[in-house]
Amino acid sequence: MDGSLNEIASNLGQRGVPTGRIEWVINPGDTIHMNDYEKLASRIALAMTHGFEQDTPVGYGVMTWYSGSHKDLVVVDNSF
Repeated sequence: MDGSLNEIASNLGQRGVPTGRIEWVINPGDTIHMNDYEKLASRIALAMTHGFEQDTPVGYGVMTWYSGSHKDLVVVDNSF
């Protein structure tokens, strides 16, 4: 994940858009597994997603994301 964030920042910088640290990401649609949210939360503050994990029927209850000790992660899903 660190390599991906560094690559995004580098590519944007080369195109004249210096970003500094990447703090927000949009998941293009693949599943983010429950155990990966801690890795995400330790690196960014906001994640927008609409992957498979958002297809959980209401009957199963509220979706949760395990972020370990990194409690400041905000996840926005299926919003318009």
